[in-house]
Amino acid sequence: PRKLSAMIFKSILSTSTLVLLMACTAGPDGTPLIEQSLSVGRATNMVRGNANPNRVAWGLRQLNQAADNGDEDALRTLATFYEDGIGGVERDTMRALEYYERLMLINEDYRAKVVSLYLDRNLSTYDLSHGIALLEEGAARDPQNASARRRLINYYLNTNNTGIYDADRGLELATELADSEDPWAINRIGNLYFYGQIFEEDPVVAMDYYARAAALGNADAQFQYGIATLRGRYGIEKDEARGLEMIMGSAAEKQTPSAIFLARNFPDKYAQVTSQHLVDKGILPSPVQTVENPDLATGVFTWCREKGIEEACGLGLLEPDAIRALYLSLRRG
Repeated sequence: PRKLSAMIFKSILSTSTLVLLMACTAGPDGTPLIEQSLSVGRATNMVRGNANPNRVAWGLRQLNQAADNGDEDALRTLATFYEDGIGGVERDTMRALEYYERLMLINEDYRAKVVSLYLDRNLSTYDLSHGIALLEEGAARDPQNASARRRLINYYLNTNNTGIYDADRGLELATELADSEDPWAINRIGNLYFYGQIFEEDPVVAMDYYARAAALGNADAQFQYGIATLRGRYGIEKDEARGLEMIMGSAAEKQTPSAIFLARNFPDKYAQVTSQHLVDKGILPSPVQTVENPDLATGVFTWCREKGIEEACGLGLLEPDAIRALYLSLRRG
């Protein structure tokens, strides 16, 4: 009897071991009783490139296990999969937001992503008040975070943001940034005076701010101050050469109004700036000096044909209105 019992026990043990091994190796073809442990990389590849729902689910479970253990790569992967609907994962912005918020607790760099999801009106995650609160928290945590402050300024000074508009807070933030010689903030305050927002309209005072911001390289301020200098307005002595130089510098930074202004009023100057841009992109061998140069037409047409006028020529220097103005100049030539 003892010998028989030992044989039965060995048989049961062998069978159990076999079942356990089969369960552990069943993963790739189905849902195992005990899943194989995968690295984050293998689990990511399984989810990304697999049509088998069982394997996708297996990969997601493995990623979630790693995420629950604080693995930043796993959290980032899951957030991206749900945000973009990659591989076998259905797009789910709310789920993506959950993972990004967990990432933010590990790494402050993800705050900007979380904020963008809350502030996008086209997404189910849209929550303006919460997004603003996160921006304020981020600005308080990092006094050097100029980007967060700029976004807050734009939201607080936008009269269309019902319940968020706060001129005092917006101006406070703008002034703090301007005092630190931030060119964007200095230009923003200039706009408040120029267009009579918050302050009484005062273009002369606005020019003082534009001059400061332009000297620090702000393209918008360069355009505004350049126009005033070109035409001798708002107490600024007329200097056509200097004003045009500033406008061209602004256009070179792909500032759209500058490009349109040059294309309509100084086509040769626009040709010089535009052709230099095309040289930088490898479309032209060297810049041209006049709008009548046939190389410019060839370069512009080549660039827009290759990239698409709405996609490539619809930004800044090659803005559609500027391009159309250039076309008219080319046709007249």
